[in-house]
Parts: sequence; C-alpha cells; structure tokens
Amino acid sequence: MISGTPTLRRLVAVMAGSALLAVFATNAGAATPARDVAPAGITTLAELRAARTLQAHAPRRIIANNDGCDALYYPRDLAVTPENFLNRRTTILRGTQVAAVAYCTISSGFGFFTHRTAAGEVLTRQGADYGIQLQARNITGELIAQGTDTLRLVSTYVRANGMEAFWSMRMNDTHDVVHTPSKPYFLYPPLKEQHPEWLVGNATQRSKHGRWSSMNYGRQEVRELAFRYIEEVCRRYAVDGVDLDFFRHLCFFPSTAHGGVASDQERSEMTDLIRRVRNMTEEIGLRRGRPILVLMRVPDSTGFCRDMGLDLEVWLAEGLIDLIAFTDYFRLNPWEYSVQLGRRFNVPVYPSLTDPRVLKETRFKRSSVEAYRGRAAKAWAAGADGLYVFNLYDINRESPLWRELGDPVALAHTRKLYFVTDVDGNPNSWLARGTSHQNIPILVPARPATLRWSETFATTLEFGDDSVAAARSGRGPVAQLHLDVPQRSDVLALIVKLNGVVLTAGQPVEGWADFNVGPSSLRRGANRIEITRQNSGPDVKLQDIVLSIDYTKD
Repeated sequence: MISGTPTLRRLVAVMAGSALLAVFATNAGAATPARDVAPAGITTLAELRAARTLQAHAPRRIIANNDGCDALYYPRDLAVTPENFLNRRTTILRGTQVAAVAYCTISSGFGFFTHRTAAGEVLTRQGADYGIQLQARNITGELIAQGTDTLRLVSTYVRANGMEAFWSMRMNDTHDVVHTPSKPYFLYPPLKEQHPEWLVGNATQRSKHGRWSSMNYGRQEVRELAFRYIEEVCRRYAVDGVDLDFFRHLCFFPSTAHGGVASDQERSEMTDLIRRVRNMTEEIGLRRGRPILVLMRVPDSTGFCRDMGLDLEVWLAEGLIDLIAFTDYFRLNPWEYSVQLGRRFNVPVYPSLTDPRVLKETRFKRSSVEAYRGRAAKAWAAGADGLYVFNLYDINRESPLWRELGDPVALAHTRKLYFVTDVDGNPNSWLARGTSHQNIPILVPARPATLRWSETFATTLEFGDDSVAAARSGRGPVAQLHLDVPQRSDVLALIVKLNGVVLTAGQPVEGWADFNVGPSSLRRGANRIEITRQNSGPDVKLQDIVLSIDYTKD
C-alpha cells in the first residue's frame, strides 16, 4: 500500500500504470530521502517532467529555511572550519523531521551573496566595521579562501544526510532600507549605489508602501540580473531546487510602492521571468539527468498577489511552480484556502510557520513551543502537505520542535496553545488597501477589541486537535479558554460562548479570565467565540484570546 500526503496519494491514483510508479512506490512510505525519488537516466523532457512531478510530491514533513546569518554573524572567537560552521545551524537537523533545507546565501540588498558568485557580488563586508554585531564576523571570504563556501558546505552536508538542498533567493530583500548617504549600511550593495534609477524610491523620497530600496522589476536590467543569479546557482551547485522567496520583501514595482496596484504589463513581465526560470531549470535538469524543483513563498491570497504583480494563478496553471509555501509577516486566509488552491493545480502546499513578532504579550507567548505546536496542528488539520519553517534556526538543541512539528501523530497528545491571531503584520504596509484581502480575524494586545455593554463581540479561533476522539480514548484533554481582560472587576460579568455552549465558572488568573472547556464543545477547524457584557459602564478592552489544551493533567 502506498502512503504519503493527500496530494501525493491523489497523484499516485492519476499516474497508476506509469513506468515511474514503481520508483515512487519504493520511496513514498520509507525513510528514503525525497531527493532520491527521481529515477536516474533521464534523457527526454517528458521523462524529466514526470520525474519532477514525482519529486515534487514526495513526502516532506518540514522544509527548514536558513537565512544565512550563520556565516554573516559568526562568533568572532570561533575557529573557521567547515565543521564549526555547519554546527551553527545545520548538523542539528540531521535525524529530525526536516526533509529539506532552503539555504539563503543572504541576498540582502539584491545581488550580495555569501556563496562564490560571478553574476552577483560576494559579500565580504564586516558588520563590525559599520557598528553592527561587534562580537561577530562575516566568514564568507575565509570559507572561499579555504576552497569552499556556505552553499556548497550546506548543500553537500544535507544531501549526504538524506535531505534535499534548496537554494533560497530573497527576490527583493530590503534589510538595507536603513542605509543613508551619511550613514552607510553594510548590506546596501554597490549595485544600488551605481544604479539608483533601478530602485522604486530613494532615501529622501521614501515609498508609501513596501520599502524605497526595493529593486524595480519593471526594469529589464533587474529581471535579467535576477535570472542570472538563479541560473548561476543551478549550473554550479548540486541543488535539488531553488526557493524563490517573494515575501522577503513585498515590493517589486513603483506602482505598488506609491499607492497603486501592478499593471497588466508589470504582471506579464514578472511572469516572463518565471517562465525563463522554469525553462532554464529544465535545460540544466536534462543535462544533469535529474530535475530542479521550483519552490516559492508568497502571500496566501491570489488577489493580493495579483495586485502586487505576482500572477500566481497563471504561474500555477502553467505549471511553473512545483512546491508552494504561504505567508510570513501576515496571513490573509484560513489554511484551507491555501490547501484548496494547491489541490486545484495539483501543487503541494507548505504553510509557513515564521517568527510571530507579536508585541505586548504577557501570560502566553506565540513564540513558545506550545504555540508552535498549535500552529502546526492547525496547518495539518487543514490538509497541508508539509510545513515550511522560517526563522526558527536558533532553537535549543534539546527543543522537541524539529521532531514534532512535521508529524500530526507526534503532535496529537502534546500540550498546545491556540491563538485567534498567530501573526499580525499589516498587509497595508506593503500594498494600499491590502487588508481588503484579509479574511481572518486580528486580535492581539497591540490591536485589542472593545467590549461594550449589551453588545456581543464574536470571532473565530482555529483548532487542530481531535479532542473528542482523544477524550474517548482516555487521553484527556483538559482545555481552557483564556481571555486577556485587564479590568478584573469586569471579568466575571461576561457571558462567554464557544460554538453556542455557555462557558461557566470563569476565574481571574494573572489578570486574565480562565474558563473550563469541555472537549465536546470544540471542533477541528473554525470555532466561534461570542462574548457579551452583562454590566454597564465604560468600554472594556479585550487584548487576546488563547485556548490551551493539555493531555498531561488528570
């Protein structure tokens, strides 16, 4: 029997009878690395495309993104050796649920890289020379002097240890936005100094949306450079795929930067670039006898993407994307939206779990192990094919996350936290009226709701556990709904309903109101919460809603 993700099983049903099915069946349910799914001896484009499809649909529990700061901010007093470099972030992943590593060789400021490049510029500047990270140093030049580089070391190691190697390019990284002529920033590349006309703005005339230091992809020169960067890596490095990260950062055209939406011409120009990338990966894939996958990370709304200049539906319809990861700073839709989009075009979907960056949290933290478990469980419950984990590379080696997040079974009876809102970045920062595409609620301490007398506040909270089945099996759980209502005198004057069931006996705890929840009141997916004030008086702020679920308590 062939096992695997839902998308994978659908593909197998479609491809029954294919000569490649036997190869796939051998690998799908076993521990064989995904990178070995594609058969050897590919000689035709049809064979390459069939192998690429199998490769794309191979099971991957976790794709781990590494932003490359392990080389950029290397400890000043640590000897520069391949082993010490890999021990910073890479060797910890061996033997975990991570099936692929997407390694970003910085690409900050566009064209600055920490791998050996002729198309771009090698980043050897030291942050300490600019007053940044004084206890660290950039070891890019030292590794190259030793005859290697960051990408070669990481890709060789992960492939040797049964994982896939992706090269991640941030399509318009703008960490260099802090640069000014009077106070230069070390990630601001010479390219931007030489060609300020290729930017969407400048340091004195900043853009309304996105960031002024973004490259203008409406310029043919910029698109050509982006293509050459990607092509060079595919030709020179033994990578299994490229990861085109459009979320870092969301600005590609002056039209969106200055308050409008992308034009048909701009979308067409970006689509032509993606077509070139696909054609190039096929050309090089045929030459080396195995496919190069195209992974992308984009916002989770086709409308938002289209307004930004990313014609996502066209790219999916034309088969230009093999794997797709959704979201970063903000999320616009329930995970089911992304999963259904992927299934519509038979492309595996990897929800992106990124650092939450929510401010003013008190009792419960979105960066906690329990919160990450809850976020992963929600994604799996929605039908995700795997997870894309971003900005989680510096976790403690003893952390269970790399061994839990990628397995719904391993997650099933762990303690979790579920929040109404996991990430709260503002879509309007990147696109005028970006919130018009938002279809999930926002409730965080910095953006509270108001509870008014005689009015009912309603919201939804996504839940990923099958708590009813767990209770029937004798595994618990104990569940509580926690409301952050600082005005404690009002806490117990609230009527709280969960899916129509009134929660009773609310207790004040550390400035919050805690309500016990029966497992039968919870449902996997969206849960409706209604809160009504019984007493009159001034408006009350509701700063957060958290659901905790614990299988360890009696």
